[in-house]
Amino acid sequence: MKKLYKFLHSISLIGLSLTLLSRLEAVEELVSSRIGRSSDSPSIAIFIPPKGWLTADQEALSSHIKYMVVGPKVQNEMPPTMNLMIEPYNGTLKDYLKSVKRINEAHGDSWKDLGMLKTKAGEASLSQVEMRSKWGGEKLMHAIIVRNKCAYVLTATAAKNEFGRFYQEFYKALRSLQIYDDILDVVKDPMKKAHLESTFAKIQKAFDAALAKAQATPSFLSQANWNEQIFHNPEFQSNHWSPFKTMLKSNYNELSNEEQNALIANYYTKLLN
Repeated sequence: MKKLYKFLHSISLIGLSLTLLSRLEAVEELVSSRIGRSSDSPSIAIFIPPKGWLTADQEALSSHIKYMVVGPKVQNEMPPTMNLMIEPYNGTLKDYLKSVKRINEAHGDSWKDLGMLKTKAGEASLSQVEMRSKWGGEKLMHAIIVRNKCAYVLTATAAKNEFGRFYQEFYKALRSLQIYDDILDVVKDPMKKAHLESTFAKIQKAFDAALAKAQATPSFLSQANWNEQIFHNPEFQSNHWSPFKTMLKSNYNELSNEEQNALIANYYTKLLN
């Protein structure tokens, strides 16, 4: 929980760093590391960000911040942001909120409980924080769910005097928060789900065969390095991985971009682990 405050307060004090702002890309180009999965939780969390916002490179973020999007720059040079944090927490939502309130008030910030918010993942606590900053103050809204011994915290942030401008986009994105115990649950049609799994099984078989062939030659590479090398091999990419992604995007277009990317991330992780 202190990690949440530390991360958000660091943004408040120094703004979005040049490193972070220089490492943004279109949300549609998300890679696996930016899908909200925690090593401490079996679940995957996603949300649908405002249209046209850019995603920040995971390497520029705190380890607990799984995904961050940045909106358009405004007059005061502080763009609005949204981020998804997952941290281990073995307690109740009520106790988590008490700690959030205590930590914020200890730093002189104003915290307010706004009640419950209906999200795709279920009921979430909705709260508001007002923080002092060089931009004349910031306003944050948190949607918080405690589940699977983890706290899932989706946060919307903007300069206080600009927050109203983005309120509708923030509110819609906060309500889109979804947590899946199995990401394949996004595919509702049993036949399409079976087809997706069988298609990936063929890719896994090709990957394993290429790996076995490569490892027949003595090398000092670790298993992880071998996996990366095979995955990024142009032949594997062009013959297997790229066609798989194209098929998923085309044949499963009833899914959102975030759901499609979460599926791709899931299969990427299976290959490399």
